[in-house]
Amino acid sequence: MPNRKMVQTGAAIAAIAIVVVLVVWRLWASRERTPLRVAVVTWVGFGPFYIAQEKGFFKEEGLNVELARIDDFGARRAALASGKLDASVETVDSLAVGLAEGLPALEVLVVDESYGGDGIVARKEISSLAELKGKTIACAKSTPSHFFLLYLLDREGLMPSDFTLKPMEAGDAGAAFVAGQVDAAVTWEPWLTKAKETEHGRVITTSREHPGVIADIFVVHPNLARDHPKDVTALLRAWFKAIQFVKDHRQEAIALMAKHLELPPEELAGMLEGIRFPSYDENLRFFGIPSGENRFEQMFKTAADLYKKAGLINTEKQLDPRKTYDVSFLRDLNK
Repeated sequence: MPNRKMVQTGAAIAAIAIVVVLVVWRLWASRERTPLRVAVVTWVGFGPFYIAQEKGFFKEEGLNVELARIDDFGARRAALASGKLDASVETVDSLAVGLAEGLPALEVLVVDESYGGDGIVARKEISSLAELKGKTIACAKSTPSHFFLLYLLDREGLMPSDFTLKPMEAGDAGAAFVAGQVDAAVTWEPWLTKAKETEHGRVITTSREHPGVIADIFVVHPNLARDHPKDVTALLRAWFKAIQFVKDHRQEAIALMAKHLELPPEELAGMLEGIRFPSYDENLRFFGIPSGENRFEQMFKTAADLYKKAGLINTEKQLDPRKTYDVSFLRDLNK
């Protein structure tokens, strides 16, 4: 009959073996499992995903993540709809359009908010938003820039029919304004600064005066949320590690993000000044926790209504903002 010491030694060895097996299994699973396919675009706000990859934050959470930079709007959405992507990036307003068109997407995170990075420039004789009535405004159609314009002019009592929209990309819109080809434009840096430097231009307002109107978000395919909820939570945990890294190691973070986004570091640093990354608590508050004032639902409904007025959402179906996001993954982060 084995003595107690032998039994205890055998039990200890068995326990160690179990721990080793579990650790090896987790590392194998992280390495061998089918990667989660996540799409980003060339924008500083999504740069922390590359930091999570470079610094091993995804691996620390047991994830194998494959990042794909897909700037083409239609291609990105088609990939998510077909199941070739597990997650992607959107904005609150563009999500309203996508869901109206049947996009399978569920919001789980507010990635960043424009905070001075976007703005409206106009001729110097135009001193207020209300004075844009009857003017020609250059803007990228069906984009956050367009929503920003519609949102602000709606608050002034102006309808889409009260001005002439000249569709073009945000950079081209800024260049057209600097060249004196339009009365106003919705654009971003460096065109906001360039507009101020012209003899005829001024900045009427920026997103710094209207925080939260332009918000980048992270969405997952409903199948991922349903079948692998722990993976969604792990993705979010890695994200918050990455934005903490940006805060603690800003210069290294800028260099890493610039490399992957293929942007000059000084340009990316300037873009970084025009956004802010909501913290974990700020994310919860965005979804009405604990205050009850759900900013996401408010902005989603506003976007859907304004895009319908502009003829960009043609469905008669009422979009219910409560069915477009799931805050449970954020809640589970600290469990």
